[in-house]
Amino acid sequence: DVDMPRLGVGGHSRGGAGAIVAASIEPRIKALVSSAAFADPAALTKEYMRLNHIPVRPLFPLVRYFINRWIDTDMTDIAPKNRIRSVTVPILLLHGEADRFISPINMDILHSQSQQEYVRTQLISGGAHHSTIIKDAEYAKHIVAFLNEHLDIETPTLLPAEDLVTA
Repeated sequence: DVDMPRLGVGGHSRGGAGAIVAASIEPRIKALVSSAAFADPAALTKEYMRLNHIPVRPLFPLVRYFINRWIDTDMTDIAPKNRIRSVTVPILLLHGEADRFISPINMDILHSQSQQEYVRTQLISGGAHHSTIIKDAEYAKHIVAFLNEHLDIETPTLLPAEDLVTA
C-alpha cells in the first residue's frame, strides 16, 4: 500500500541523522526531512565527554572503539555530514534555535556539506530540542508544506499541521 513515487523519510534527532543516512543509500526515497540532527557522531561524542568532565584524551579512542564495534562500522562512515553529499532529493533541515542538546550549528554544517540546490533550512525561533517538534505548530506547517510540495501531492492528503501538534 506504499505509493513509492511519493516515498518520503523523516526523523528527529538521532532519527534525523538516520534519515540522512537512509536517503544517501536508498534511491526510492524522494524527499527527506531531518530535524535536530547531529552532523558528526564523533564530534558529538567528544562534546558530551567534555560536558560531563570526561577527559577526551586519552579516553575518546577507547570510547570510539566500542561505539564502532557496537555499530559494526566506523563512526565516520555514518556521519550525516559525510552522507548528505550524496543525497540528491529535496531536503528540509530544521533545527530549534534554543536547542541545547544538539547545537543548531549542526544544521549549518549539514547544509554546508550538502548539494545545496536540494536543501532548504529552517531555524525555529525559540525552539528547544524536544519542545519544537511537540508544541510548535509552525514547525509542523513547514514539514507538511515541504512534503506536499515535493512528493507531488496535488490535493494535500497529509494531516493538517494542527493535527500533528499537541498542546
